[in-house]
Amino acid sequence: VTFADRPFVLLSESEKKRTITTIQIAIADIDGSDAVVIDGADVLDLGGRAGLFKILAKHDFCSFVGMMVSSSSKVPDLKDMKLGKVYWLDNGICEEVYYG
Repeated sequence: VTFADRPFVLLSESEKKRTITTIQIAIADIDGSDAVVIDGADVLDLGGRAGLFKILAKHDFCSFVGMMVSSSSKVPDLKDMKLGKVYWLDNGICEEVYYG
């Protein structure tokens, strides 16, 4: 597996994440999976995260994306983009994030 003509072992963490996620989404699409779970999206920069949500929006399966962020305000408003909901998990409590 390569990315930008470099072998996987020489990729940055972000490039590895994009490569693995691309393969994961392709396999889910091919085998007709009902859902994909993608953890560690925090290694992607803002453009990478936007690309992730953009590609997930093109598929019919349910997507669960996990990432570590310092504040719920740093998470994109998926509901406004008609891509889903955002939940904040802190100290064992899970709550939906409402914007505005």
